[in-house]
Amino acid sequence: MQTSQTTAASADMVRFALAWAPFDTPEEEIFLTFGMPPSAFYTRVRSALRAGLVRLDVAQSAALDEHCRRRIGSRHNRKLLLPL
Repeated sequence: MQTSQTTAASADMVRFALAWAPFDTPEEEIFLTFGMPPSAFYTRVRSALRAGLVRLDVAQSAALDEHCRRRIGSRHNRKLLLPL
């Protein structure tokens, strides 16, 4: 069962992803706001969408899911996953 904090955090992440979708990946903003690299952020947004934690219309949800999938798979985000 999801807590209201989890649902609120998911909603915040989805709103952020929607607002920034037309622009380049805001790596620094994602890290400062959510404390994680973009790949983890976009993975969590996709999970929230698929779990139905945030209500969007079908087209908007599908478009955001695809946007997240592309961001997760981008070369830049994969580079961030490598250990230092």
